[in-house]
Amino acid sequence: MGNLSVKNYNKETSVLPSNNITSVCADLNGKVWIGTEEGNLIVYDAMEQTFQDVSKSFRMIGEGILNIVADDYGHIWVSTNKRITEYNPDNKSSRDYTVMDGVEVTSFSSNSYYKDKSGKLFFGGNKGISVFTSSNVLSGFPKNIKPIISDIKINYRSVFEGNNNHWFDIAEQVVHLEPEDKNIEIDFSSLDYTFSSKICYAYKMQGIDNDWVYAENNRQFAVYNQLKKGTYTFYIKATDENNLWSNEVTQLKIYKRPAFYETNWAYMFYSTLAILFVYLTFRIIRNRIKLKQALQIAQIEKDKSEELTHIKLRYFTNISHDFLTPLTIIACLIDDAENTFKGTIKQFETIRSNINRLRRLLQQVLDFRKIESGSMHLKLSGGDIALFIKDVCYTNFLPLMNKKGICFSFTSDPNQIPAHFDADKIDKIVFNLLSNAFKYTSSGGEIKIELLQYVQKQHTCLSIRISDTGIGIAKDDLEHIFTRFYTNRMSRAVETNGIGLSLVKELLDLHHGIIRVESEINKGTVFTIDLPIDKESYSDSKTGDSEPFILFERSIGVTSQEQSEDETTDDDPEKDNITLLLVEDNEDLKTVVQRVLSKHYQVLTAQNGIKALSCIKENKIDIIISDVMMPEIDGLELCRILKRDLETSHIPIILLTARSSTDDRIECYNAGADGYISKPFDLKVLEARINNFITNKRNRQKEFKEDVEINISTLEYPTLDEQFLDNAIRIIEEYLPETKFDINLFAENLRMSKSSLYRKIKTMTGLSPIEFIRNIRLKHACRMLKDSSISISEVAYSLGFSDPHYFATCFKNEFNVTPSEYQRQSQDVKNQFFSI
Repeated sequence: MGNLSVKNYNKETSVLPSNNITSVCADLNGKVWIGTEEGNLIVYDAMEQTFQDVSKSFRMIGEGILNIVADDYGHIWVSTNKRITEYNPDNKSSRDYTVMDGVEVTSFSSNSYYKDKSGKLFFGGNKGISVFTSSNVLSGFPKNIKPIISDIKINYRSVFEGNNNHWFDIAEQVVHLEPEDKNIEIDFSSLDYTFSSKICYAYKMQGIDNDWVYAENNRQFAVYNQLKKGTYTFYIKATDENNLWSNEVTQLKIYKRPAFYETNWAYMFYSTLAILFVYLTFRIIRNRIKLKQALQIAQIEKDKSEELTHIKLRYFTNISHDFLTPLTIIACLIDDAENTFKGTIKQFETIRSNINRLRRLLQQVLDFRKIESGSMHLKLSGGDIALFIKDVCYTNFLPLMNKKGICFSFTSDPNQIPAHFDADKIDKIVFNLLSNAFKYTSSGGEIKIELLQYVQKQHTCLSIRISDTGIGIAKDDLEHIFTRFYTNRMSRAVETNGIGLSLVKELLDLHHGIIRVESEINKGTVFTIDLPIDKESYSDSKTGDSEPFILFERSIGVTSQEQSEDETTDDDPEKDNITLLLVEDNEDLKTVVQRVLSKHYQVLTAQNGIKALSCIKENKIDIIISDVMMPEIDGLELCRILKRDLETSHIPIILLTARSSTDDRIECYNAGADGYISKPFDLKVLEARINNFITNKRNRQKEFKEDVEINISTLEYPTLDEQFLDNAIRIIEEYLPETKFDINLFAENLRMSKSSLYRKIKTMTGLSPIEFIRNIRLKHACRMLKDSSISISEVAYSLGFSDPHYFATCFKNEFNVTPSEYQRQSQDVKNQFFSI
């Protein structure tokens, strides 16, 4: 025997449509026929190892297959619960045998079949056994059966009824459908009534159906809904009684007219609209691109203009900063000259007046820079604004009134106007407007200032009207006079920088005010300002502190711009023991300041921060005066370095800078500075600050020394220095009984050199390290002497004094009282307290 193999096929691993196999049969060609409960008839070709489902060729689709038998002609007989079907695999013809063919059995049984030797087939069912004799009838050719169109229904109405024949052209065999016709039904027949139940039909609509549609259950009509416009061809074919398809095919033309919106004219209209839309879209896009390009060009020009303005401002700002140092030198030279000549010379006053004028002009440029950067804010304060403006007028312009013989008048309604305003901003606004008025008004002219208080929308407002009889402003120039760097034609003969009125406008915007101007050539100009002056008008505004200098001045009691008459220096001989370090990169300013300060102090100088650090390490420095803007290490970084170092953190630092904004002051104090002076400054201010600093420091040191209690907060040092003193006192207290505790052991415990320890203790307390140790011991002695039961000798020995007499002498020198007197006084105070 040859090798046998078994193969397993199922629905999951092959193309079998079902695992419910009911019958299997092999035909004469070796092919295996398989039937399923679902009505599938499958043929398996063992040679090709393929499965083919031929169920769709039968009427028995969906009927469960019960039995499969092959006859002597190679035909396949299939029984279901309703019929017997004979199938010829060669030409795929088939024939059903049912009750209508004389078969009395209406339902056949599973596994109830037999084939005898003569080729007869027996099938058992509910009414007995049906016998079939196989023949070669199905092996012939199909009959020529041509189906006919029996009826056409449009919208459920036959075209052959009444007046409906307008749909159907009989001669051309064409159905004409209107656009509103929704459906069409086509009925067909074979005219073979002998085997009508065995004839099958298939149809297709070209353009709709991709393949033939086989009519099921003897259905003899086809229905199509919602046909689109156009021409269609309907095909119909039929089988004979042996299920062989005839070659005859019947055709029917169908034409559906387009709706008005589907006509060629409509499409031309649509095309025109589309072209027009594309054109308009193109025009819009092109115009937008042009507009965008124009806007970009305008923006570029604006950016360039702003950049040019910023460059100008940066240039003027840098120049202004550069001018402040020479101005400071000139102001210092004037102070030095006045001290030398012991009096005020008229030329000096002229120089000082021009210094102040130049200072104002430079401040205008710096103010513009602050406005540009958004760092300028209102600093509101309360007061009489009428009195303030009057003071600005007469303080600054009285000499000019007298010199030019100008009639000046000031009126206010009411006389006193309480207001909330930024004094600095109002001062600059009024000063600039009056400066222009005096500049363009000839001798003998008239200038007026009129103030009027009024209420508008529940807010108190102030109107300031400044009029003159000057040369006036041309109408063409009026709309440009508040533009930065603009100079009107009438003022070209007069010195001007073109930023005064622009600054006025910017400051008024900041103060929620507006400005208007009226002018006539050779008749004069009137500027009118309106601004709110009640506190509620500025509730939503970003404002700064009204007194920023008082807020930030920590150790020095005078403000940066104070030049009061009491800023004088005394002839203190101990000043010669004070060493100042001046750190300044400008040689001229450094020379002038050094020469003036050297009259009272020892002054060391350094070119920059690096040289300053070297100088501080080698010398005992009492006060450092440093410029902020320097090469290599600037003043701020120098300040940070010194304040972080324990050996130098105690040294007070005064910074000199051309930057004077609130943010600049904050930056200086955050860096650890103890004082701040804006350039240009007078030497009197600097000397007064240094003198004030020294006096306050000596008073605090004296208070600390003479206090019987240990209170280092009296010295008012930063946290780092307080921690150092706390640590130093703790070490002294640990060695109180030790007679051999000296500066060497003291420095060793503090992990400092003797020289560094000496400089720091001496500068902070005014005492040498030995004096400081003795002072702390004597303060502890005061505590112990309050107990009358302890003898003076016991106190002396317990505090490291080897000789009680020496202890008494030191105590007397420190507190101006002997130990015994102090003990007695303490006891008397104690007795008085208890008697009360």
